[in-house]
Amino acid sequence: MADDESKSSHWVHHLRLVYLVFFVIPLFVQPPASVWLWSANGSALLAFLWLYARVQRATGRALAFCIGGIFGLGAALLWVNPPGGVTFFIYAASFLSDVGRPAVAGVWLVVLSAAAGAVLLWHGFIPMLGMPVIMLIVGGARIHAAELKRKNRKLRRSQEEIEQLAALAERERIGRDLHDLLGHTLSVIVLKSELAAKVAEADPERCVAEIREVERISRETLADVRAAISGYRARGFPGELDNARRVLAGAGVAVSSTMDPVELTAVQETALSLALREAVTNVVRHARADRCAIRLRREGDRIRLDVEDDGVGGAPAGGNGLAGMRARIAEVGGAVEHDGRDGWRLAVSIPAGGVGAPLPAADALAAPAAS
Repeated sequence: MADDESKSSHWVHHLRLVYLVFFVIPLFVQPPASVWLWSANGSALLAFLWLYARVQRATGRALAFCIGGIFGLGAALLWVNPPGGVTFFIYAASFLSDVGRPAVAGVWLVVLSAAAGAVLLWHGFIPMLGMPVIMLIVGGARIHAAELKRKNRKLRRSQEEIEQLAALAERERIGRDLHDLLGHTLSVIVLKSELAAKVAEADPERCVAEIREVERISRETLADVRAAISGYRARGFPGELDNARRVLAGAGVAVSSTMDPVELTAVQETALSLALREAVTNVVRHARADRCAIRLRREGDRIRLDVEDDGVGGAPAGGNGLAGMRARIAEVGGAVEHDGRDGWRLAVSIPAGGVGAPLPAADALAAPAAS
């Protein structure tokens, strides 16, 4: 992008030299009477081309010197080639856009135009007194165009920064989602595989059922990983709650669950679904619990998810699970609380009032402990 812009500006600078036709034509319409006048015009033209080339790369005082030099050439040229002299005035005005901020460039444009008017008036070129107005128009247009160009560059930089931040946020989201998905599923697969190994000889049919369950979970996880990368969840909270019951039952944990009818946006439902998944994963991995209670309900202007077990409790296990949950819930304006006394309790609350599909109510259910 920057290279293309540089090449475009390079060609534009070359194209501006076409206005030198107003310098050249008078030399042939009214040829100078002597070789000295031809030499004066030729020398002025060469000096202008040198300053013109310098202007393209000059900044600060060097740029001011070049613009002043072009204006001085125009003033000197009024003696031998008045149309060529005012042409140089207009060139000088057009370069003022690069001297600084628009306000500074505007002040210098007014000063230069006034000086051009004074010089023309001193020489008695009354018909040419409209040239300072043309200088103001050309210089003002160039200052405006240069400011738009600067703003566009700044906007492009801002867009690039936004794209980088968005990409970083998306990578973090995918990392959190994959941690929740794979951490949960791999724990269940390990649990099912260990159970299948234990009952392989005593109960082959149970072993086959557990292996098939591992296959089903693996296929579901593959779909969930694809969904996580795409940024959506097709299962929803009711499906996640059903999965939690199955997983806890398979781990020998009796489950009771209640779900009041609440309305959630897709983002809120995804956040609560993944919070439930992480909580259930922790119960299966660390709690050594016999019972677990899951409740989703509305309390005033908040929607609250509680997951409680009667396990060993204590401090939360290290890792990214709880941190990822906090970050995800914070994105929807919610908060996460936990308590490790008398078992483990996790409370997630988010603002109510989201416009989304209502979740159906679910009666209290209990899943018997697996034998």
